[in-house]
Amino acid sequence: MEESAKEFDTAPDFTDIVPALGVEQIDSLNEQGWNIKKTDTKRTLELAIQARKLAQAHSYERGIAYSLRNSSYSHYLLGDYASGLDDALEAMSLFERLEDKDGVASALNCLGNIYRCLGEYSESIKSHSRSLQLCEELNNKHEAAKALNNLGGGYLHLGDYAKALEVNQQSLKIKEEIKAPDLPTTLSNIGLIYQHLGDHKQSIDYFLKGLQKSREIGDSRSESVCLAHLGEAYRFMGNYTSALEYQLQAMEVSQKNENRRIEGGIFIYLGKLYQDMEEHDKALASYLNGLRVAQQIGHRLSESEAFMALGELYCKREEYAKAIESLSSGLSIAEEIECSENIFKAHHMLSLIYERQGDFSSALNHYKAFYEFRQKVFGEEADRNLKRLMIQAEVEKAQKEAEIYRLKHVELAARVRELENALAQIKQLQSLLPICSYCKSIRNDENYWQSVESYISLNTRTKFSHGICPDCYEKVMRPQLEEMKRKRNLSHSG
Repeated sequence: MEESAKEFDTAPDFTDIVPALGVEQIDSLNEQGWNIKKTDTKRTLELAIQARKLAQAHSYERGIAYSLRNSSYSHYLLGDYASGLDDALEAMSLFERLEDKDGVASALNCLGNIYRCLGEYSESIKSHSRSLQLCEELNNKHEAAKALNNLGGGYLHLGDYAKALEVNQQSLKIKEEIKAPDLPTTLSNIGLIYQHLGDHKQSIDYFLKGLQKSREIGDSRSESVCLAHLGEAYRFMGNYTSALEYQLQAMEVSQKNENRRIEGGIFIYLGKLYQDMEEHDKALASYLNGLRVAQQIGHRLSESEAFMALGELYCKREEYAKAIESLSSGLSIAEEIECSENIFKAHHMLSLIYERQGDFSSALNHYKAFYEFRQKVFGEEADRNLKRLMIQAEVEKAQKEAEIYRLKHVELAARVRELENALAQIKQLQSLLPICSYCKSIRNDENYWQSVESYISLNTRTKFSHGICPDCYEKVMRPQLEEMKRKRNLSHSG
């Protein structure tokens, strides 16, 4: 998950101290280099060095700052993180002195990407968060969307998939709104998150959307990336036929368009696929091709990863001497570029191999190193993430309890009102009631006369069913019934 912040045209007026032609040439070199940074990274670095020399000769600080930004991003793409970090920090210092917020945001983007590759995820997230804030202040929606993508990369590496998905969905919404040309990147990033979550159907859906969009806009780089990711998704699902088909398509597109870095990555993907298919000779050839490409383009991180992939394959084939040699080479490069994540992975695999060989002393030493570097990468962030999740859970629990209390309070209040009303009714019925001596109507509080039934119905919930008591039956009903019977008998006798 990587994005870039572009160079902006706004600049202070240096024409009174720098010849206009010199400024234009320096700015042109920086712009040319930035535009080809992903297709010809080494050329971008050459142009950055050339621009910096000219800018230093003219004391043109803005030109120096942007040349450093360009060289920083080039070093990042080439895997030379130490040099990239130095240039990014120097560029940011110059941009801050020039009060160039666009430049600061761009340098922070470079810093965040480098920190992520070094395994410094906390620093990466800080850098991209600050870059996002500046982009929002500048109302630069496109760069804000890219910063959100980069934040997602940091959260993904930390295993905070919910947060990674959240920021990438925000980025997707912005890019769809402004019709950004790099929409396939965000779609692919979301697919990767679902892949890590084990939801391969969703991941494939997003990779296919990214593939379709990249083909619509003619973005061959994104096309090859989406194809490669589709291949990985099908590999995880055990569908090796589809996986191989997509990886070979990805290779064809990357080689046709000379995307060497992506080509090298696809060789590694193919190696993993062949290894899962138990075709170890093909896996070995693919890993060696990936190593060759990484060495040709000078991408040290990819070189380290290729050596580690070879070491894992040799270990599976029980060729432990070759496995140790390959893993040691990968570890050496990882230490050179200060990539903590690859360092702890290499130590872990070496620990397992030495344990299998019965060399428990070496196994223990490598395991200690593995644990130390793993804690460096994940320890502090994992603890912080755990605390955040615990706090979030407590907040949710408190909110639920508050809602339950509120509902209970509402129910209780309603019950109290019912009891109060009932009590009032009882008191009213127990009080002195004015009753008519003849018709037995009752006078209410508003001085109106009501029947007993009406009065009680209005002031209580009592419902009436009419009957005849024994006394009334003897006094009223029996004489009436006997009279009716007597008249009926007389009628019959007549």
